[in-house]
Amino acid sequence: MASSRYSCNCRPRKDRNRESSSSPCQWTTSRYWVPKLVWSIDGSQTVDNDRIDPGSNQRLQTEQSRIVGDYMLLDIAIEGIPATSLIDTGSQVTTLSEKFFKQHLMDQGVTVGPITWLKLTAANGLDVPFSGCVEVNLNISGITIHTVALLVPREPLPGVPCLLEMNTIRQCNRELFQSQDPACQQQFSQNPHHAVLLQVIHQVREDNDQDPE
Repeated sequence: MASSRYSCNCRPRKDRNRESSSSPCQWTTSRYWVPKLVWSIDGSQTVDNDRIDPGSNQRLQTEQSRIVGDYMLLDIAIEGIPATSLIDTGSQVTTLSEKFFKQHLMDQGVTVGPITWLKLTAANGLDVPFSGCVEVNLNISGITIHTVALLVPREPLPGVPCLLEMNTIRQCNRELFQSQDPACQQQFSQNPHHAVLLQVIHQVREDNDQDPE
């Protein structure tokens, strides 16, 4: 299977330009994207990761663990519902899958608002469909962020219903390092459960230093 080089901002900086057989992400609105994972079972047949042959599960799960580990995944809560999110500091919007909304949020009274003035375009130039927007509270490592998310038909990665954009991480940075006293900041930084968020905040700061606007 031929490889192409993609620059993906949801990976750590050191891994963004390595060879990958992935295809462009459909959801990001900047020049970066989340690669779509496609697995080769026998060298000649390829299948999407949501249609994996059960007989090859063990081999593919091992490969998935090795590759997906490069993504910045963060456990959060959306309106109190535990979920996994994909961090993409190159995206300009937060997205939420329609499946997650229907399963967990619709019965809580969260309503979908129309949004007709916005058009989303992926890195490959194709339009990204969305059915509306929802206002939700996100709990990210104990930090509550109120944000607006666009409802999209597909997950950025299987089992990952939410994509978090850079402004959300900036809000976490402000809440943590500008609104709390140094003692609370130190206590937060020493908690291993917050390691992923701290890594992402550090990455955002590094990107801002190296790529000034």
